[in-house]
This record gives sequence, structure tokens and C-alpha cells, in this order.
Amino acid sequence: MRRQLVEPLIGELRRDGVFPGGYTLERVEHGSTVELAFRAEGGATVAMWLRPASDAGGAYRTTRHFRVGHRGALDRAGARLLDALCDAVARNEAALFDAEGGAPLAPLPWEEHASSRLPTPPAIAEQRRRSEVACTSPYTTMEVTDPSGDVHQCCATWTIGARGKLAEGTLAELWNSPGYQMARRQMASGDTSGLCRAICPRLHDRGLAEGRFELAKGSERFVANQRLLMEELAARREVLRAKPLFLALCPSTYCNYDCIMCLYGRTPRRDLPESIWEQLPELLPTLHTLTLLGGEPLANPSTMDFLRAFDADAWPDARVDLITNGSLLTEKALRHLGGCSFGDVTVSLNAGTAAVYAEVQRGIDFAEVLANVDALLRFRATHRRPFQVTLSFVVQPANAHTLPEFGELARARGSRVRLLPLNPLETGELDFYPDPAAVASVLASLERFAAGAPAAWAAEIEGTRAAILAESARRGGVGARVEGPSPLPIVR
Repeated sequence: MRRQLVEPLIGELRRDGVFPGGYTLERVEHGSTVELAFRAEGGATVAMWLRPASDAGGAYRTTRHFRVGHRGALDRAGARLLDALCDAVARNEAALFDAEGGAPLAPLPWEEHASSRLPTPPAIAEQRRRSEVACTSPYTTMEVTDPSGDVHQCCATWTIGARGKLAEGTLAELWNSPGYQMARRQMASGDTSGLCRAICPRLHDRGLAEGRFELAKGSERFVANQRLLMEELAARREVLRAKPLFLALCPSTYCNYDCIMCLYGRTPRRDLPESIWEQLPELLPTLHTLTLLGGEPLANPSTMDFLRAFDADAWPDARVDLITNGSLLTEKALRHLGGCSFGDVTVSLNAGTAAVYAEVQRGIDFAEVLANVDALLRFRATHRRPFQVTLSFVVQPANAHTLPEFGELARARGSRVRLLPLNPLETGELDFYPDPAAVASVLASLERFAAGAPAAWAAEIEGTRAAILAESARRGGVGARVEGPSPLPIVR
């Protein structure tokens, strides 16, 4: 039955036995879900999923979720293939949705706006052409990742100073605190020196620049808040009526690992007040992403209670991102999380081999973690809402030589990657930036990783390389004086 359902769609895309641009088709079955992945030699991917309309099988529906990595990374043939795939899905809905002769199936609520964008208003687009802020985080983001209660506009390790403290008010009240107003004013001036550390990779790849801020489709309330925020950002307002789009919480510093580059596994446990969970319902209706991290977030009972009770009907636009070491992502644990709307689950792998994993992560066996990642991928295949799975890697001398193996692990699983340059502030003994030989060795490993990387990983690679060079130059190390050709130009 599956073959009868998908063959008309595949046949419509194929011309003279091949797909546009030499793309090849890989068909993967994840339980009852069928994934059609069209891949180019350079690694760009266009993919879609078909899933049964009910447990009884029969009719299938598309998830209307197309994974392309960064669409800009596709060549013209890939862009044409994506457009043709969308058109073919629409034309073959009868075959896909109505295999048993019934009426076409109504889309699930989240399918109407998953991974889709609304056009930027022309007046705002014109304003951005004249000038744009380098990072939108003071206008969009709150992070309470320090259990002391400090509130930051992004990752505490990349931020200089706090924007307020939980002891001074609720999250909603702190959103327009004097600290946030100062941060918006300074970011609008173009001077980030008092806000951001030079090693921040997002300053180098401009991943959070104003031009990257797009309107996501969703409920009327969700879209209206984004439009208001976009307008207030364009006007460089310091006091915002719009609510934040992104919130990150570290409920507890407790971790069952003892990673060499993190203090949480070897310092006394500290927890955020339980009242933080009571504040979330005020923000979730207009929130794009709630990120939960740690410590190990899945080791925190309150975090698990929240994930189990997540109300996707009350908060249809919000998604939950997890940053975890993966040790607790067992099939048994995942069975309790089927009702939560995830956006991304990032597993901090930080190694490409078992030996280096044991040296750097100092947790459970490497093979067990990879088995949990594979369980997560199976869970995703049957989940009500598609989400990303990302493998992350803190780049440092202890593990950089295994970057190519790490890349192979990610590619084999169709995962995204996240690369982070080591932040030496809390782990001075690992600081390699003043050492030209160490910096050159790390960059050489990064370039070997880049040689086999898909185009969708380019921004992560280039941002990390540029951040390492900038920090090294600032500290009197090798910096921009690295000799020899490089396939990874510094991102300006």
C-alpha cells in the first residue's frame, strides 16, 4: 500500500529516470512513517514525511514539513526540486490522503504553520536595508541559566553582565528592566563591546542579525506579537509592548556527568525557585521557543513534570528545545513525552570516538548514548510534530581531532550539528587561545571536518573558526596570522 501511495508522487518528480540536478532519492521507513529524502552530492537535502492517518493504516497524510537545512544552501536545481515536491504533494493529495475512498483528511493544527514564514512588511525591509542591529537577542530573548537568578539576553557565557535578577521581579516585569533597556540602546548603537564577549560565534556568523528575524506563521495572537516586536525593533524602542519570543531556563545545576569544560558536575547543586514554572503560562501563548538546559534537565523532577503535562492545545505555537547529555533519553523516558511539542533536542556529544568521549564527557558509555540518540530518532518518527535532532560539540584541543568522526555520526543520523568554541572563562586550565600551536592544531581539525561537511553546516563551521581566530588574536595568540590556505574564510 505504501508503494502504491508514494510512487505516483515520485514518478511525477522524475524526468528521464533521474531527478533534477542529479539529486538521488533515499527512502527510509521509520516504523509506520515513510521519509523521502532527496540528496545532492554536496550534502544539501530536500525531505518530506508521509505518515498514516490512523493506527489502522490505510490512508496517509504528508506532514507538510520539508527539511532543506538552509534553503540558501541549495543550488537552483535543489530549489526547483523543493518547489516541484510541494506542487506534486498538492496534486497527489487524493492518492496520498484518500487511499480508501473517503474524504481528504483535515491537516493537524500544527501542520498549517510548521517551518513556514510570513513576508516581512515592506517598510521594515526598507529600514533593514538602511541599517540593522548585529544581534536581536536584547529584543527577543530572556535566559535564566544562572541559578543565582541572573537574567541575560542570551547565553550567560557569551554575555557581559546581567539584565536583572529574579529577586527583583517576575520574568514579565524584568523584560523591560533598566538592564534590558540599556542593552537595547547599546545594541542599536552598534557597539557590542559592553554586552557581548568577542568569542560569541553568533557575532561572527550573524546568525541573530536583524535581517534573519522572520515572521513565523501561527495563531493570530502569536503572529500579532511577532509583528509588534518587529515594528518596535525597527523603531529601536527600548521599552517593548511585545513579549519575548525565546526563553531559556536552567532549572538546576545538578548533572550526572563531570565534563571537563563544565563546572556544574563538580560544584554544589543550585536550583531555580519552583515559582519559575508558575510564570510560564503568561509567556507561553506568544513564545516561540522555551529552551530547557542544565546541568542535566532530564534529571530534574520539575522539568519532567512540565514536559509530561505540556498542553499543546493551549500553547499551539510554542515549542520546547532540550539541551541534554542524552544519558536519560531512554525509550522508557521518551514514552512519557509524547504530548510535548518539541522544536529541537540537542545532545551534547563533544566527541567522535568512545575513547575521547570517556575522557571529555566522563559519563555513561558512548555506545549507550548513541543508542539513546537512535531511540530519540525513532521517537521523532512517530511524534505528532516533527522536530530537529542536533548533535553538539564544544571545540577544544582534547577533542578536536575527532571532529571528522563526529561528523560521520551526525551524517549517518541525518542530524544537524552545533559547534561551540571553548569558553575559557570558567575552565582556565583548558584555555588554548594564547598558544599558536594549539590554535593551529584545532583549526586544522576543523578544516578536516569541513572537507566532508554538508553545506547546511557551513555557518556553524565558519562562525566557530572566526570566533577562535578572534579570541586568539585578542589574547596575543596566532589569531589572523594562521598561515596557509583555508577553505573556511572568516565571516565578516
